[in-house]
Amino acid sequence: MSKEKYTPKEKAKGFIAESERMAQEMLKDMDSEACIELVRGFCAVISAWQTNIASIRYKPLEFSLHCLIVAELFKLAFVKAYTDTEKRVIAEEALKKALGDTL
Repeated sequence: MSKEKYTPKEKAKGFIAESERMAQEMLKDMDSEACIELVRGFCAVISAWQTNIASIRYKPLEFSLHCLIVAELFKLAFVKAYTDTEKRVIAEEALKKALGDTL
C-alpha cells in the first residue's frame, strides 16, 4: 500500500476545495433570510477589522465588493501561508535528520 504524497500547495488547495464543497452543502439548508444575516454579519466583522474602509461602509456595492475581495484574499493568503510554512517545516525536519539534534 503506497502512501500518496502531496505537495504543500496541493494540500492547501485540497483544504480550499473541501471548504468550498462543505459551504455548498451548508448553503442548501439556508433560506434567503439566513443568507442575508450571514452576509451582514461577515460585513460587520470586516468593517470592525478594517476601520480604514469606513468611507465606503454606506456605499453598498463598493463595500460588498471590498468584502468579497477580502474573502478571496483570505483563500489565496491561506494557500501561500500554508505552503510556505509546510515547506519550512519539511526543510527543518530534513536538517534535523541530517544533523541530529544540534539545531
